[in-house]
Amino acid sequence: MIKNKHILIYAIYGKQDGIFSQNQLNDLKKIVGKKQFALIDNCSPYSFVDQQCLFLKYIMKWLLNP
Repeated sequence: MIKNKHILIYAIYGKQDGIFSQNQLNDLKKIVGKKQFALIDNCSPYSFVDQQCLFLKYIMKWLLNP
């Protein structure tokens, strides 16, 4: 498993995507960790387009402070 090898996992999810239930999102947050999970409002599956500034903010934050 990736986590057992101490490889960090990150996840960005758009709130308006609607694919995952709240329980699934909570499970995902537990798997990747709260600091590596971002839930972006006003955003569909294309978070890098819908909320480009926030998307890049999270990417830069994670790259600079893993």
